[in-house]
Amino acid sequence: MVLFVIRKYKNEIFILCLTILFFGINCYNYINQSLLVPVFSTKGLNALSFWYFVRTANIGEILLFLSPILITIFATTSFYKELSSGIYQNIILKSSYKKYILKNIVKSYIKAICYTLFSSIIIFIIGKILFSDKILYVDSPLEVLGLPNLESLGQYSYLLISILYNCIYSIIVVNISLIIFSRIKKQHIAIIIMFIILMFINYGIYFILTLIAPLIKNIDLVYIAESINIFQGYIPSMNYFVTAISLFIWLLVSTILLVIAFKKRQKVFDLYE
Repeated sequence: MVLFVIRKYKNEIFILCLTILFFGINCYNYINQSLLVPVFSTKGLNALSFWYFVRTANIGEILLFLSPILITIFATTSFYKELSSGIYQNIILKSSYKKYILKNIVKSYIKAICYTLFSSIIIFIIGKILFSDKILYVDSPLEVLGLPNLESLGQYSYLLISILYNCIYSIIVVNISLIIFSRIKKQHIAIIIMFIILMFINYGIYFILTLIAPLIKNIDLVYIAESINIFQGYIPSMNYFVTAISLFIWLLVSTILLVIAFKKRQKVFDLYE
């Protein structure tokens, strides 16, 4: 039974083990080197700066950069295997095509969100256990939130907003991955193309904004560009408002394209025959 589960979910287990390994190394780095994240105003080690460091700094940056690939493998592999094996043809005899596709897309969303929640909440709990007596508030709320007349944001509020953004980001990655899967049969090629497309769009937008930034003096476009970097996993460290708008645009566009990609049943069937 155990071996069956391991074989069936070997890709998901590999991603989890890799994530735990990377985060474990970063936990050691944080504690051993007593490194603090400059964004936060702190007095000593604490749970939130521990969470932020482990997720975003040092070796955590590698996981953030590779997160589109990790999320794709973890969340969409089961759906891809069903399509490529032809099992779906038997399943849709008992159910409609739309219900089958919708069900698997939602399952992919849930798996992506579970991966995000696992990697976020577990780290924060470990931080609270290790540094439970340290209370933290985010410094410079006007700069971090991008909104006026706000008191300093408590650590739990910051954490919840960050996790919400991470979950939306995960859904966006799943959308883009499935769009590519609807057109390319080979999973590894589809993942590489998805990653390249994300890089092209992400750094293309960044390049354009930084290029025209000197021409627009009233708006800090470089600051905005840094707030919408998708390879930061949308862990808020810049402007919440700009990041939220960016996430909404990515989510809306990718969802519309996903619907279009799977709308024509015959095209998907022809690809995976």
